[in-house]
This record gives sequence, C-alpha cells and structure tokens, in this order.
Amino acid sequence: MKHNTTATRLLTYSDVCGILNRNYKTIWAWVRDGQFPKPVKFRGKTIGWKQEDFDQWIAENSN
Repeated sequence: MKHNTTATRLLTYSDVCGILNRNYKTIWAWVRDGQFPKPVKFRGKTIGWKQEDFDQWIAENSN
C-alpha cells in the first residue's frame, strides 16, 4: 500500500496575518464577506488555511 508522502502545508491565522500584513479582524471580515477562502479545522480546535488555497487566492487577487 502506498501512502501519500506529500503533506499539505497549513497556514495559521498568525501566518496569514503576517504574510498579508493585516490583523485577524480584517481576515475574518474578508472570510465572512466571501472575499477570502474559508478556513479549515486541523489539530483539534486550530483553524487555518491550506497553502494551495491561500496561494490560489493570492494569484487571483494580485494586480
């Protein structure tokens, strides 16, 4: 049996806020308004974003 050895990188709120230079309230407002991908739950209560979803959003929203 083969296992997928490529792990999906997950970005935390802290990661996303740092990369975009925005605070968590702004990110959450974007999510609420449908302007940013919805986060996923991982490791219990922690929420964040899949790296590929974040990268796609960056590509679609860069001028």
